[in-house]
Amino acid sequence: MGAKEIDWQTKIIQCVRNQGGYGGKWSSSVQVGKPDLILRLPLLNETFLMEVKLFKDIAATGKFDRHIETTEKQREQLGLYEKAGGLSCVGVVLYYKPTHVVLVALPWTTERLSSLLMDGPVAQGKWVPGVGFNMEAIMRQFKERLRG
Repeated sequence: MGAKEIDWQTKIIQCVRNQGGYGGKWSSSVQVGKPDLILRLPLLNETFLMEVKLFKDIAATGKFDRHIETTEKQREQLGLYEKAGGLSCVGVVLYYKPTHVVLVALPWTTERLSSLLMDGPVAQGKWVPGVGFNMEAIMRQFKERLRG
């Protein structure tokens, strides 16, 4: 299983496509400051921007008090998109071991991973080998928690 952030971005895109949606890279290595992914799931009638972050040493360190490193430009883009009526999030991939991977969708304003312990996740889903993440369920949960 991929151990790099770009690998998980690709997996998320593929999960969305497998569920009948559209997923693609929105950022590129030559264009700095855009969130990583643009995702649309037909049943939700929403388009999401997602900045993906990978934390792969949680099990070894047990440290949840970590900074979620989004750039000022990424936060600006996510905020402007949300202000215009879209949904923006940070998708944190918590890689404990190959058989235990969780995707947590958090508001783009979240700065520390430890907020999961205090506030709880906004939306989450487990990686199922051979299936992937249920992106429709994760993004539906995210939408409902943010918009009611």
